[in-house]
Amino acid sequence: MKLTDLNIDCIEGILEHLEIDDLMSAADSNTRLRHAARFVYDRKYSEKTVSLLPGWNFESGSGPTRPEYIFYNVRSSFRLLRCFGHLVSGVLHLESAPDDYNENNENYCNLIGYIQEYCSATLNKFYFTFDNQFEFFTLKKPFAKVTELRFNVKDQINANLCALGDFDAINITKDCLVRLFPAVQILEISAECSQFVHSGCIANHFQQLEHLEITHCGSDWSSTCAEVYIDIIRKNPQLKKLNLYQKIMDMNMFQALSENLQNLEYLEVNWFDIFISNFNGKLLHLNNLKHLSLRGPWPDNFVNPISFVQLETMDIWMEDKPIEYFDGLFPKIQSIETLILRMCTPDAVNSLIENHGIITKNFPFLVEFEVLAFCPISISKVQRVMTIFKQLTVFEFGFSEDSEYTYLQKCLSTDWSLKYTKSRYIYSLDWLPVMLKRKNIKKLPLQDFRRFFN
Repeated sequence: MKLTDLNIDCIEGILEHLEIDDLMSAADSNTRLRHAARFVYDRKYSEKTVSLLPGWNFESGSGPTRPEYIFYNVRSSFRLLRCFGHLVSGVLHLESAPDDYNENNENYCNLIGYIQEYCSATLNKFYFTFDNQFEFFTLKKPFAKVTELRFNVKDQINANLCALGDFDAINITKDCLVRLFPAVQILEISAECSQFVHSGCIANHFQQLEHLEITHCGSDWSSTCAEVYIDIIRKNPQLKKLNLYQKIMDMNMFQALSENLQNLEYLEVNWFDIFISNFNGKLLHLNNLKHLSLRGPWPDNFVNPISFVQLETMDIWMEDKPIEYFDGLFPKIQSIETLILRMCTPDAVNSLIENHGIITKNFPFLVEFEVLAFCPISISKVQRVMTIFKQLTVFEFGFSEDSEYTYLQKCLSTDWSLKYTKSRYIYSLDWLPVMLKRKNIKKLPLQDFRRFFN
């Protein structure tokens, strides 16, 4: 009896045990096995993260999270899309082609076409990185179900653009992103190239867009880049979440967008010293803001440029600044329930211990407190932080030796869990990162919490 003589349920049961490469081989062999293999793929793999032509070394332990399935060459990528492309509904990474490919490479162009043909109707999340490959932007059929789009424009694009003269030569139209991704809700733009930003394809109104993240880390930054980024924010007043990384705009530029930010609930600002520059003293009122994250570098004197009434979470990247620097950060914020402090030196931890009254004064109704210290500290200081701050829920720090971990584990009550963790912010360590986490946090509604303490 041959495998194909079995009923379809038996065939599926057998194929269920195959890895994805073998499952593709089964799907390629004949129509009956392909039918069964597609059912198996749909159950086991359709929502997994797939990466095609990865240029990133995921084995290095840094950078983006390693995809669950990686296809390093065009041939295997074709095979996946041909067999199961219409079932890929999770996350699809499309990386830059390897060095031996270029923008005229026929196989790479065909791969772009395969992605549209097989995935456009099912794909939910799409992440892609490109340098000289523009064929993607010339596609016609929209990805109607993609709600999360992330793309990284590498700086290798510059030489190619100089040779082409402008974007018109490669048919990048100003409406290409809106046309290709009409349902996008999360848009993350990482640009190392000003020319791409100037093409205007990102400065559009995306009807369902709620979360916008902008990173510009190219050396060719210009003020006109800021104008483009301001334009996309202005055209999407429905935004609820905004992340600004690198030196994107100063406070005056941001204040000009005040009327377009009134639906904002989450704001993260990096390079705060640049952001606060040219501040004219006029507060920016964000009345619906619930989460604020501020990152350094910090100016010599801290100035609060934002006013709000509903803030629930404050996330401060202290870096090496002492807690005294943030004293008077805001007048008593009675709405804040969660405070997150991130620091990178033992001195910053010492200042938190020695001047803990600053936390009580500025955040009188705190319910949850997270301290993320990206540095090694002693057992005694760990115990002091745990003793002083009754609201402490998460404490991340480092030990120099395994014996310290073992000792603390023995001392902990059952209310706490302790585990090793790999900080996503630091990748090369001569100490052991660990995390303490409180179990079964009982969180009272804010009004009941205030009544209890009053």
